[in-house]
Amino acid sequence: MPYAVIRCDPVANKHATRDEGFVVIMLRACQLRNGDNEELMVADYRDPNDLPAMPEVSEGSCTIRFNGVPVVRAGSSPKPFYAILFDANGNSIVPSSPFEWELILPPELNLNQMIVLFKEGNEIRIQASSSAPIGTVFTLRMSGHDTTYGNFSATLEVTIGGIL
Repeated sequence: MPYAVIRCDPVANKHATRDEGFVVIMLRACQLRNGDNEELMVADYRDPNDLPAMPEVSEGSCTIRFNGVPVVRAGSSPKPFYAILFDANGNSIVPSSPFEWELILPPELNLNQMIVLFKEGNEIRIQASSSAPIGTVFTLRMSGHDTTYGNFSATLEVTIGGIL
């Protein structure tokens, strides 16, 4: 329960020989409001039965876009990939929370050979080192959530190619 200090007396009951004593503080309790639930000791209580219904989620879709073909060239500059989300009517939307990006690598490919240079919002830039085995395929996965359109996820098979 919250209290408000009404009066403070710092010199009350001081001992003459020592500079010790105690402080008398007067408090006022009770800052109840109409919305508080005293039995549950919850301030600004809202009955769960009286809450408005959650909006119905209409599922959307998403895709991962790229320039040219889904190939990251070994030893070359990074390749950007973009996640694009669509509502149920096919209109492009911006999600209410960030995307999650993940590289799913086969056993012959390790994290030292695949470098994520940039990952923000709907964009990721991936670079393959010159030691990455050409012809290896890995999976790029994007997932996200929007309060209106629900969960999104997309995967894309990406190949490591040679510079030439």
